[in-house]
Amino acid sequence: MEQKKNILIVDDDKSTCELLCGLFEGVKINTKFFLTTADAYSYLEKSITDASIPKIDLILLDIIFYEDDKAGFDLLSKIKNNANLIKIPVILMSNSVALSIAEKAKCLHAVYFLPKPYSQKEIITIVESLLSTSEKQESPTRKISERAEICILIADIRNFTGWCDNTPPEFSAEFIYKFYIKMKNLICENRGHLLKTVGDGMIAVWGYPFANSEYTDFSIKCSFEMLKNFNTLLLEFKQRGFTKFPTGLSIGINAGHCTIINAKDPIIGTDILGSPLNLTARIVQIAKENEILITQNVMEKSQLIKKQDVFFEPYITKEMKGFKKNEVPNIYLLTGSKLR
Repeated sequence: MEQKKNILIVDDDKSTCELLCGLFEGVKINTKFFLTTADAYSYLEKSITDASIPKIDLILLDIIFYEDDKAGFDLLSKIKNNANLIKIPVILMSNSVALSIAEKAKCLHAVYFLPKPYSQKEIITIVESLLSTSEKQESPTRKISERAEICILIADIRNFTGWCDNTPPEFSAEFIYKFYIKMKNLICENRGHLLKTVGDGMIAVWGYPFANSEYTDFSIKCSFEMLKNFNTLLLEFKQRGFTKFPTGLSIGINAGHCTIINAKDPIIGTDILGSPLNLTARIVQIAKENEILITQNVMEKSQLIKKQDVFFEPYITKEMKGFKKNEVPNIYLLTGSKLR
C-alpha cells in the first residue's frame, strides 16, 4: 500500500488551516497545522528524535503573522539552518506580491512562492507536483545527467525592451514580476515546471522530472491560458493610465528527447540541452504577437488536437535560422480551442 504523504501547515488563520486540512484529506494527504511558528518549529525539532511523529514531506508556511510580519521568514531560516530539517521543501504563502518578498523567499531556499488568494485546484496541483518532484530529487539513483522525452514551451514578450527603456523602472519591474508570478503559477497548475526566466521570456518543461502521457496537452492548455492572462495584465496597466505597452506574447512549443543536467551546484541547478530546445527557440523567433506555434512532434502527440478540441493550421514560413530553405520543419499555428 502506498504510504500517505504528510504536510505541515503553519498559518495564524485557523479557518484557513482547517480548510486546507479538509482539502488535502480529499486527495489522501495527511496534514497537521499550527497557528504559531514557535509551536511549529518545536514540533519539527521533536520529529527529529521522536519516531512516533510522522516524517514531514512538505511545509505550507504563511509569511506574515498577526504579531510579526517576518515570522514566516524567520521560521524558514531556522529550518534551512537545521541539518536535520534542511531537506524539507517549504512553500511560502503571502497576500503580498511585492518583488522583495519573492526575492527573499528565493534567497532562503523556499521551493515555491504562492500569492494569495489561490484556488483549491491550484494549491492541490502545486503540492502534488512538488511532492512528486521532491521524491525524484531525493532518490539516491538520480543521475547527474540523463536523456528524457520532454515538451518545451518558450514564451517571449514582444517589444518589451523598448518599452522598458522608456518606462520608469518601478513600473517595468512591477509588470515583469507580475508576469513571472502569474505565468509560473499557470505552468505549475498545468503540471509543468518553470525551468528558467530569461529577460522578458521564460522556458518551461513538461514530462520531467516525472513522466506524463498527457504532457503535450498540458503545455497546449497552458499556452492558451498564458495568452489570456498576459492580455489581462496589459488591460490592468491600461486602466491605470499607461499609454504604451509591450505589443504581445509569442509562444513556441516543441517535443523531443533532450539531455537533462542535474547539477548539484544550486547556482547551476537543472538545465536542458539538445536540438528540441534549439528548435523551440527558433519558432518563437518567427512567431508574431499573440501567436502559439507548435511543431509536428507536438501535433502528432496531442490528444486535444486529435479530438479536435484545439484547432490549428499550417504556418507558412520559408526561412528559419539554422535550417536550409528546403529543410524548414513543419510548423503549425494554434488558431483556437474548445478549452475553458
